[in-house]
This record gives sequence, structure tokens and C-alpha cells, in this order.
Amino acid sequence: MRIGIISTLGGEPWGGSEELWAAAAQLALERGISVSVYLCRPYTLHPKWEALRRSGADLFSQSSLSWFRARILGRADLLTYRLGRYLRLRPLRAFLSTVPDVVLVSDCANDPPLEVIDAIEECRSTPYLILSEANVGNVFDSRYRKRLAHFYRHAYLALFVAKANLITTERQLLEKLLNARVVANPVNLESFEPVPWPEQEIVRFASVARLLTAAKGQDILLEALSDAGWGCREWQLSIYGTGFDEEYLKGLSKYYGLSQRVFFLGQTEDIRTLWQSHHALVLPSRYEGMPLVAVEAMICGRPVIATAVGGIPEWVHDERNGFLATAPTVDSYAAALERAWQRRAEWKDIGEQARKDALNLHDPSPGDTLLSILVKAAAHGKGRTGHLIPDTQRLVRNSPADQLSGNKNA
Repeated sequence: MRIGIISTLGGEPWGGSEELWAAAAQLALERGISVSVYLCRPYTLHPKWEALRRSGADLFSQSSLSWFRARILGRADLLTYRLGRYLRLRPLRAFLSTVPDVVLVSDCANDPPLEVIDAIEECRSTPYLILSEANVGNVFDSRYRKRLAHFYRHAYLALFVAKANLITTERQLLEKLLNARVVANPVNLESFEPVPWPEQEIVRFASVARLLTAAKGQDILLEALSDAGWGCREWQLSIYGTGFDEEYLKGLSKYYGLSQRVFFLGQTEDIRTLWQSHHALVLPSRYEGMPLVAVEAMICGRPVIATAVGGIPEWVHDERNGFLATAPTVDSYAAALERAWQRRAEWKDIGEQARKDALNLHDPSPGDTLLSILVKAAAHGKGRTGHLIPDTQRLVRNSPADQLSGNKNA
């Protein structure tokens, strides 16, 4: 058996959207299943790519030159558009020439490139699944919406890491997805034991995310903390992560006069050590799937102060196990921060509740869950023609919010 995986993440070597399929791919390789991976971007050296390669995965990607030419030509007239499309399809066809028994399209923002849709639809007898990791909320033009709706409709399964993202996708496509199912992302924790509450008296916030303000909203956080009311309070903010907006955010920290309180600490993989010295996660995202960092913080016993976007409200319940801003705006997030601050004496108890809720909701082996789905899809595809839809009933699992509330009919 061979599993094919297409990652649509663009511009960065790795992100949270890669973790679930990578976990499934690693398990597949350990069990003797072949894996081919195609990146919709030039290959960039990264430890997790190298780990997959060493385990035996076949990696494909656009060359830097083809990637640049395809995007420049794709904006020109019809002739050069077709040439750009050809350049984009060439490496995809090389990937598909490995003849996978099933293809998983891991889509980081719910807008897969047309060349991916085209290539998948050329393989009429190969079942495919879509894994939607986030949703930006775009309104599609009519032509692309119809193509995308057809693409989702004929997938073996449409997988979503948050029920909210499924609902948004259905609104965008103007139709219900009868082949939809909610799955969980993995967490990067070697141990699920509680992390002792920090002894520091000064409140230490942690922002753990890509430095990409369009998605993660760190600029909202910095503006909220620049208010005069926060000037006389004892707090520090550690910003973990790397990304396109690192220079901008460092400049914004100076602009707001926060350089003595805000510290940029780069990328970290040691989540448990991080939470030994921090009290709360701040996550002012503009859009999300279900962020791994929120679940990790909750399992470690820390309250989450976040915006109510994507799957976050399915895990974080305002003033029960964290604090929610109703919208990704400065005023709304500042209000959530203020409510959290006024209850900071209760943060340890709130963090303990967050831990209980997260342990009750999380999938202990999400990579195994996804791999099982892929193997089943491949088995159904053997000897058949045309794309497969498992049945006509809705396959949506209850969301974490429904599980907490006891609603089994959601």
C-alpha cells in the first residue's frame, strides 16, 4: 500500500497544520506502508522533513525557479497562465506517478490551489480525502466555489479539525457536506503529567505561535497591553515562534514602549519546560483551526486567553477553563485580558479545570486515527473506478463543546 499526501502550506517550512498528517505518515512508514509527500512550495530544510525522509518517505516539491515562474506567469495573459499551470502540474504529476492507493490533501486554509484540484481529478480511480486545518473565511468567486464544492463533494471524506471550520466551509460552498467528519490534532507533549504552578510572583504571559499577524494577531495583543492601565501592573510577555512578521513585531513592541516587558525567545519544542515558568497562554488569533498550543497549555494546567475563532470555543469556555474575546479586535481582546487579570488569583484553579477538560476531550493517538481512516479509504478504493463517498449519512463527530455540554445530538 502507498499513501500520498499533499501539503498546501505555503511560504514556511513547517507549521501546526503539518503535525497531524506527519504523525500518520510516520506511523505508516513504521508499519511498512509506503508514503509519498508533495509540498506546494519549494523544499526547505527542516528537521521534521528530514525525519520523514530518513524513515523512507518519498518527498516531492516544486523547484524554487518553477515556483517563482508559475506565480509570475499565473498572473499574466491566458497563454502564460497555461504555461504557469503546466509548471505547477509537472511536479504534482511526478508525485502521482508513484501511484498512491489513497491521497490526503492537507489544506492549511481551506483554499486548495487549482492545480491540486486538477491533478487529483485526473486520477479518477484514486480515492482522496481532504483535511481542512483552518479556514480564513474568504468568500469565493462563483467559478472557484463550484470547483471547490465539487472537489469536497467527491472526496471519500472531508476531515476538519474543528466543527466551526466545517460549518464555515458549508456556508462558503452553499451546501451541506454529507461526507464530513471532525478529527483531532496531535499535541507535542512527551508527558501528560501536570506541570507545577510557577512560583514567580510577577505574572508571565506566553504567546506561542507563528509570527504571522494576519493569522495569529500578536499585534492585537501588543496594542491591548500598551494601554496605560497595564503600565502599573507587574507582568511580562514571552513571545515564542518565528515567522514573516518577526521584525515588525519587535518594532511594534518598541513603538508601544514595551521593550522592557516583552521578550522574543524564538522557536521552542520543549512545551512543558516553557509552562514551568509561565502562567497563561495569550492567543489573539484572527482565524484558526484548532491550535495545538491551546490544547497543550490546557493539558499542562494553564488558562488560555484567546479569541473565539475556529475551534477554540469548542475547548475553551469563558471563565470556566479560560477567557474568550468575542472577536479578534483590540477592544474585545483587551476586555478579555482585563477580566482574566481581575481573576488572576484563581488562575491555578482555572488551569486545573482546563487540564481536566482537555484530557477528557483530546484524542490520545490522532495520528493512528487518521492512518486508520486512510487505510480504510485505500481498501475501499481497490478495484473500483470513480471517487468514493462512504455513505449518505452525515459523519460529523460531536465537537468538544458538545461533549462538555452533554449534547450528543449536535
